[in-house]
Amino acid sequence: MKNGCVWSLILIPILILSCFISVQLDLGTTGAFIIAGVIIVVGYLIIKKIGDNKKAIKEAEEAKIRAIEEHNTALKDFKKEICRSEEIFKKLTLDAKNKKIQAIGEKYFGKDFDLEKINEEILKMDKLEAEKQLAIKKEKELEKIRIEKERLEEIKNKEKEKCNLLTRYADYVGIEKRIKMLLDEWEPIYREATANRTKLDELYANLGSKPKQVQRRAGDWAINGGIAHALAGPIVGVLAAQDTINRNNQIDSQNQFFAEINERKKFLSAQLIPNQEKITLKSEKKLEKYDKEISETESKIVSDISSVDVFKSLEITNQKSTVSKTGTITVTVDAELKEKINIFGDIPTVVDGTLKAKFYQNKTLAGEALLVLPKYGVSTKAKLTGMCLNLPKHDIPYEVQIEPYHLWYMER
Repeated sequence: MKNGCVWSLILIPILILSCFISVQLDLGTTGAFIIAGVIIVVGYLIIKKIGDNKKAIKEAEEAKIRAIEEHNTALKDFKKEICRSEEIFKKLTLDAKNKKIQAIGEKYFGKDFDLEKINEEILKMDKLEAEKQLAIKKEKELEKIRIEKERLEEIKNKEKEKCNLLTRYADYVGIEKRIKMLLDEWEPIYREATANRTKLDELYANLGSKPKQVQRRAGDWAINGGIAHALAGPIVGVLAAQDTINRNNQIDSQNQFFAEINERKKFLSAQLIPNQEKITLKSEKKLEKYDKEISETESKIVSDISSVDVFKSLEITNQKSTVSKTGTITVTVDAELKEKINIFGDIPTVVDGTLKAKFYQNKTLAGEALLVLPKYGVSTKAKLTGMCLNLPKHDIPYEVQIEPYHLWYMER
């Protein structure tokens, strides 16, 4: 189809041109066809000549490339053989050595072998090869750097996720912090309890379900057959009665099948209900426990004493810090009350809130990390963890200073 279109684009202008010339020279239809034939033949010869020239040029270029490759191969083989013959050359006189080199050269390059020229070409080839290997080496190094950069970026992203997780309650103050922590634990328990209750309700619903009906019976076969007999004769009446019997049997069979499935579903539901009731009751009791604790937390007493004063009642020990490959510093400390506190009369009291770790390099603040106290604050010893993601120069020694961020006394 494509070739036909091309020939149409070529022949139509030729025919038009031939007709025009024929009219101008008054040569008639035969003359027009002769002119068209001449144009086509000449055009074909020109196109063929162009194609042959392109083919010849391509073949010449390919032959040139092959010759260069063969010559380069000969240079490499010549160099290898000369290197292998070094021990032999040591045992020969200078004249014998030169003759040996000449013989090896003629083996690869013929009688016109020029050692000086060949040595220049080998040096040039070695230089190009060295540059090529250097470029490959640099490319591999860049690829290695890129892979390492991507790996460090992945580690950095994981560190950011962990840091966000550690500090997600840092800005909640007073009872809000504990309630937020409780709510985050409450949410998955609520979803689980709701799902368990829904499943239990479905099992109870199955006990009272009715079997699915395919359709009503097709009617009495004797009546249907009698009607057909009266209208169309005895043979038709018999066929109609048999068809009704077959349809009713099929419907009865399907309805029986669905009835059996329904009974099976009721039986399985009855077997599963006791265990599902236990599971549902357990999750709902757990949910009630959280509901009660959240409600009680809303009325907990919180002091208005300053964070600095509250911090004085804490003892910070066992301070450790590590630096990752990305430069992120993870700091851990143990925090506990220096002594038992009951600031609200005889009500047990804890310290709650968040500490701040400051990182100094050359006595200059270089970064910070927040260390959030546990859900119920600190009364006995508790391990706290914080992360500093933005230390600008992690190869310089640093000092860590712990101080209050948000701290308060709270009813346990």
